[in-house]
Amino acid sequence: MLELHDLVRLATNSGARPIAEEPAGFDLESADWVATQIERAFGADLRYTLLRLRTNDRSANAQALSDDDIAATVILADALHERIRE
Repeated sequence: MLELHDLVRLATNSGARPIAEEPAGFDLESADWVATQIERAFGADLRYTLLRLRTNDRSANAQALSDDDIAATVILADALHERIRE
């Protein structure tokens, strides 16, 4: 199962927009689920997302995340929702 840390790395390393084009193209339900999970996990206010993650998850993966990593993941959620609406 894909963990949030894996999703963040994927969005950061591969780029949010190219990723969003793939799943939304063939499985809208899965794309919507992924976008919803991102929004639930990271919330609307990025200033507190990283702090909350580092406080609640002491793993090396969580501690290594940056603001840019989180922002790329939120962009992925937004891009998935855009593709779904198309």
